[in-house]
Amino acid sequence: MNRTKNISIIGLSDIIGSAISAIFWFYLATLLSPEGYGKIFYFLGLAGLVSSISSVGTQSVVTVYTAKRIQVNSEIYFITLSITSTAAIVMILFTQRVDVGLLMLGYVVFNLTVGQVLGERNYKKYAYFSLLQKSLALVCGLTFYFTYGIEFVIYGLALSYVFHMYVILKKIKFREFNFNELRRRWKFVFSNYINNLSNGFNGQIDKLVIAPFFGFTILGNYSLAVQVILVLLTIPNIAYKYLLSEELAKTDNKKFKKQICVIAGFLTIIGISITPMIIPTLFPMYIDSIESIMIMSLAILPMTLSKIYLVNLLKHEKGFLVLSGTLISITGFILGIIILGGVFGSIGIAITFVVSLVSQMIFFYVADRTIAKKTTIS
Repeated sequence: MNRTKNISIIGLSDIIGSAISAIFWFYLATLLSPEGYGKIFYFLGLAGLVSSISSVGTQSVVTVYTAKRIQVNSEIYFITLSITSTAAIVMILFTQRVDVGLLMLGYVVFNLTVGQVLGERNYKKYAYFSLLQKSLALVCGLTFYFTYGIEFVIYGLALSYVFHMYVILKKIKFREFNFNELRRRWKFVFSNYINNLSNGFNGQIDKLVIAPFFGFTILGNYSLAVQVILVLLTIPNIAYKYLLSEELAKTDNKKFKKQICVIAGFLTIIGISITPMIIPTLFPMYIDSIESIMIMSLAILPMTLSKIYLVNLLKHEKGFLVLSGTLISITGFILGIIILGGVFGSIGIAITFVVSLVSQMIFFYVADRTIAKKTTIS
């Protein structure tokens, strides 16, 4: 009964949050050309990448140590916010855009907040924090767009994270600092930082490579395709967040994992079959994204399986293995974008998207089986 209630809270909040986010980005796509849409996502990618570089404390580390009741979060928050604030200033000076620096800071505090509440298994609070951010992003983003123009949309997005900053700052207790405890766990913290950094590259490098090589128009069509895939991944992402906290509590979730894989298969079919009917009607300027979405839908099941294996690797604090799998995906992704993208254009980029994620899934599967065998033997 508790499992059903908890997954329902996470699921409902994420579904509503994804719907709100989808409404914002899809509506914005109807207002902008693919080129203008691509420019926004280029700066979002830049903010996301630098936030990964500065975020010493990752969401996964905070979740794990909160769930295990290891008192190091206050130190992690202080270090992370100090580095991120410095990086934000550098970002503002480098890009001459205050909005990008503020958004970068917002990304970091939001991830810390989510990590904290998931580790506490406080799913109601998670729902509140998540929906608050999504709602503010919609309201502030569109308000800034219609009031000041496209150049101020990112300011609206940055503003949606203000409350989360307040929450994290309250959690920092200077008198309780215990850097010795944190130092003893530096390997797990560092390996997760590198993995988070790799994920940052993996999630943002596409935008930063596509724009200079192929232009903002192709990036705009690709970004719309990614938004469609993210909507389809709502349920698998819900499952990952739930599994990460529940596996740490040593709950049996084998049947649940199988059910999620079946759902991922249905979502793949939906992405392939419905896209050609929806895009021409809702987004006539983005016809070129149809084939990309159909191809990228094939990555939904591999991504779901990767998250399932990832939960087990994090549970055993195998940060190096997580990093290795992510690096394999990144390397293949960058090379594929340049090579296949150069030959086949947006279709080549979409194929690269799928292949890189399949390679990551295979690596995580092998790593998971290896850990399982060692655990059985011992």
